Amino acid sequence: MKPMALEKTDMTSVVSPGTSQVFLFSKTLSPSGKCPAASDVPEPSAPVFSEEIHDGFLNAFPGVLAGQTFVDEALKQMGDVGFTALMIRPDSRITAGAGAAVDPFLLNAGFVLEQLTRPLHAIWGLIRPDTLGCMIPETDLSVCRNLAANIQNKLSEYQKETISIGIAVYPLAGFSRNDAVLNAWKALTHAVVAGPGSTVVLDAVSLNISGDQLYQAGNLPGAVEEYRKALQLDPSNVNVHNSLGVCYGMMETYDAAEAEFDAALLLKPDEVMALYNIGVVCLLTGRKEMALDFFMKAAAIDDEIFELALLTGKLYLEAGNPEQARSFLEKALNCRPKSGTALRTLGACFSALNLFREAVAVYTRAVKNNPSDAESFSQLGQLYDTIGENPEIARLFCQQSVAITPENEVYRERLNKLMQK
Repeated sequence: MKPMALEKTDMTSVVSPGTSQVFLFSKTLSPSGKCPAASDVPEPSAPVFSEEIHDGFLNAFPGVLAGQTFVDEALKQMGDVGFTALMIRPDSRITAGAGAAVDPFLLNAGFVLEQLTRPLHAIWGLIRPDTLGCMIPETDLSVCRNLAANIQNKLSEYQKETISIGIAVYPLAGFSRNDAVLNAWKALTHAVVAGPGSTVVLDAVSLNISGDQLYQAGNLPGAVEEYRKALQLDPSNVNVHNSLGVCYGMMETYDAAEAEFDAALLLKPDEVMALYNIGVVCLLTGRKEMALDFFMKAAAIDDEIFELALLTGKLYLEAGNPEQARSFLEKALNCRPKSGTALRTLGACFSALNLFREAVAVYTRAVKNNPSDAESFSQLGQLYDTIGENPEIARLFCQQSVAITPENEVYRERLNKLMQK
């Protein structure tokens, strides 16, 4: 899969503060279909500049600059004309320890950059010990892509290890000159996600990935800003609209969240994440019937999503329709057999259907999976009492629920009733 075609399809749920509802979020996948390990992905948003230069590298390239010093000098040399920033990083590397010899990759890359960039009047240096940077007074992307390909090909003559390259051009609407360096870093992050040996020019997906990383770090305002910038580059990106909507939902700005999910559905009416997420917004704003309608539309496309099946089942159960709820809750449990929420909700559904022994079996699974599940212990005690089986066990179950959560009045009342009997 080419980097430009990467899609966010691995759905995960995120809990909205102050609610028990979830939004569907997603992670950008590598071509293999697997999310890259955190150690394989550069830091989000911005590189950690380092002025550190190994003596051996400095001897090979006298006057080479590093870190912020390199960036400042490179921007100064570029002047007010357009330019392109490149970030170059090996795809797998164990950083040499203190006192170790200079990294052969750095030496090879330095010689290659010195050879290939001189005719372009470029300046290159170190961003940090494992990443090189380069700026050239050129905005023709075909020239920049050719340079990246030549760097990769030339380095392959000296080493088996592949490298990834991120490219960002200035001027670019909505971005400053200084942003070009950060944009090249974000493109490099995108290239790492895309797979070994990739070259990526900054695009909406790059900013989407950067926004995802900020989101995972808990920086919602920063993620919102990245997603907005991504939409400047590609207003028709469904994934970005959905991601931005999730951020707004997490910030409890529900009108803005709904607008983004609506925008995603206008672009792709069968987008499951947007259908589900707008249903969650409806649920959080008291429109349960509308929420159920969106959930059913989403389920008609994909009924194997845990959150979708669980919330749909819950809504049917709350509406007094346990028969309809049962199939969705069983699907939810099939998706996550050890989910305490799914087990407890299905147990409640079985109880509403007067299938008490089935309910006992489900709650028993819940407490085996989680011995601190006070609700399931309390329900088991009540169910044993209802079916008239082993009152001593029923009492012990209720006692256990109170021991776990002594402040819960419902659990205490159930225990008191059994004690009175």
